Amino acid sequence: MSEVRLYSKADFSECRLTNHPLYSYIQVFFSQELSELVENSTNGTCYALEVGQKLCLVVVAQFQEGQTYPTSLRAQYLDYAQEELALTGIKGKRLLSGAFQLLKRIVPKTIDEVVYVGNYLLSTNLFQPFTTEELQKIEALLQRRFPTKTIVYRSQNSCLNQQLMENLSALNYQSFISRQVFIAHQSQVIQQKKTFKKDRKLAKDTTFNIRTNFDVTNYSERIIELYTQLYISKYSQINPRYTPAFIEAMKTVQNTSFTGVFDEENLIGVTMSWELDGTLTVPILGYDLSYPKESGIYRLLTYYTLLRVNDEQLFHMSSGVGPFKLSRGAEYFPEYIYYKRPASAKERRLSFWLLQKVNTILTRMSNKRAY
Repeated sequence: MSEVRLYSKADFSECRLTNHPLYSYIQVFFSQELSELVENSTNGTCYALEVGQKLCLVVVAQFQEGQTYPTSLRAQYLDYAQEELALTGIKGKRLLSGAFQLLKRIVPKTIDEVVYVGNYLLSTNLFQPFTTEELQKIEALLQRRFPTKTIVYRSQNSCLNQQLMENLSALNYQSFISRQVFIAHQSQVIQQKKTFKKDRKLAKDTTFNIRTNFDVTNYSERIIELYTQLYISKYSQINPRYTPAFIEAMKTVQNTSFTGVFDEENLIGVTMSWELDGTLTVPILGYDLSYPKESGIYRLLTYYTLLRVNDEQLFHMSSGVGPFKLSRGAEYFPEYIYYKRPASAKERRLSFWLLQKVNTILTRMSNKRAY
């Protein structure tokens, strides 16, 4: 029978699962203040959750202005979603935009009073499966420790988390769509795509150098500069603002690796990949936007990651640029958060009703097309 324990920074040394693939990752978040690793996450406190032989990071958050969406449901659903909406060509987006504006005024700030289970301060979180019994024990422990907090499991999709989603539903957790994600899991399909063959030719002919063994510490500020160009300056201020300290800490984390595209000695493109139980994702990606699109830096970074897809490993490509990812053999899946509000929750009925209506509309839209 699985025992459940919650560790703080002060007593994590008592955890004996030192060989667990997430142990070194969790150590990173106990080694420094959260805001020193993720600049726009000053509203969270990290814990480690041990469930039998499983281990994950837990983040306890509260409302604070200007936070990144991994630690703020308001940022994710009332700010980030509206920004994403503006980039799409979907019908009815003006009506939806108005709904988001209304929700910003009436949804209470207490929606950000959350305990996130398995939240790694990344856009995409990877999960080990929890049984119904384990989920019940986790819930009981968290409700005792944080009785006023909503319990949230982010990053759930039917490709990777079908059983976990069913177990959460059986325990009366509610689902709320968060985004579309793209998963490449069939190497034979991927390698037969015309785009893959074109990318392979690009990799053969390019004058850039691809390096998987370079001094990450020496390039940590440049890595953040490239990531910031793409994800902060181009896309959204609500994306996590990682710091060079985060990059330097991650270079020693188990199952984490860096790939760099170099123009002579100038780093012009980079990925940091992270793997858990056969699933690979790329939480850090950036490239020099001053280079022309024809130089193919993003294509090269994607190609070298897709090469790692085989019968034992798949590539969770996260969200965004759907047509590009679909053309390279990925499939798209709606992604959800699962949540359970505390018994003491007293959000206004109108705001909760509106959130559910928006959820229904977004789910229908996601089922119709990839974007």
